[in-house]
Amino acid sequence: MDTSFDLDAFIRRIGKRLVEKFADAKAGTTPSAVGSAAEQPVRDQLEQLLPRGVGVGEGFVIDSYGGTSRQQDVVLYERDICPVFSINLTPQTTYYPCEGVIAVGEIKSRLDRESLEDSFKKVASVKALRRHTVAHFMPHPETGAPIPRKRNYLSLGGDESIISLDPPPGDKENEQILGFVLAGESRMSRESLVERFSLLSAATDKSLVPNLVVTLDGCFVRWGKIGKGERKEVRKSPDGTYGVSVYKDGQEGWQSSWSAAMATHVGGSEEAETFRLLVRWVRQAVEQGRTSHIGSFDRYLEAKSTSEMGTVYCLPKLKPSDFARSPRDRLG
Repeated sequence: MDTSFDLDAFIRRIGKRLVEKFADAKAGTTPSAVGSAAEQPVRDQLEQLLPRGVGVGEGFVIDSYGGTSRQQDVVLYERDICPVFSINLTPQTTYYPCEGVIAVGEIKSRLDRESLEDSFKKVASVKALRRHTVAHFMPHPETGAPIPRKRNYLSLGGDESIISLDPPPGDKENEQILGFVLAGESRMSRESLVERFSLLSAATDKSLVPNLVVTLDGCFVRWGKIGKGERKEVRKSPDGTYGVSVYKDGQEGWQSSWSAAMATHVGGSEEAETFRLLVRWVRQAVEQGRTSHIGSFDRYLEAKSTSEMGTVYCLPKLKPSDFARSPRDRLG
């Protein structure tokens, strides 16, 4: 008996079981029943493979400015940090503040032109929400503009001793909600799927399009660009310090990007284990992603107008000497 744990085989079996469960879901007698039967196995497997601090639910994503997304099949959120608002504890009518949402996903048993377009609209409804910015108490030393405070996912706060005044454009990619589409099978060829994805993206703001599309029958669509690979060298200087030199002189090839914002191409490939790739992308979003300061959640619990606060009655603070007087005197 082999005493070593084969992780590759384990995740491969998960992918195969999902294919079987998607096939079983087709026995549903209504489209909503088929959809529900396909969505739950995906949520269960993601919950098993993602860090314990990541909650897996469904419902709507909201912002503190009155925005509400369309209903999402999968919502990945900060379980121990993000407040959740649920009507009668019903998963389908649960609302998640966008500052605590890491990713959203659309689950389709079969992916065709119409369902892909619907997925674009649902993902866009989340990405269009506005995360509230909590400003640092010190303004930008040159412009005087507020400096937004950021934090990594699953953390309570950032490193306030180091403030990135002017982060590079690429950092913005790590501050978005990841949007993915997962389907049991595609009704389109790989070429047609990539072409349709590209056309829908061209008609949508680049900040609102999905990050990737995955089908369990072997297709993976994501953003990227063609460029030369990087080569890094670690060198020791005469004074004994070490430095890293980066050279872009490798072979030209495909380089994946997180989103359309930093990409120049849409790439589609045939993959044997697409669910593994999806989990890896989501894990990277958890590990590398950033969101607003935790103080942004306070806005969801604040009264929206002074009329909701009621009347405040004030009395002067009593002193020990006040108790030397008789009750009648204290009452006037």
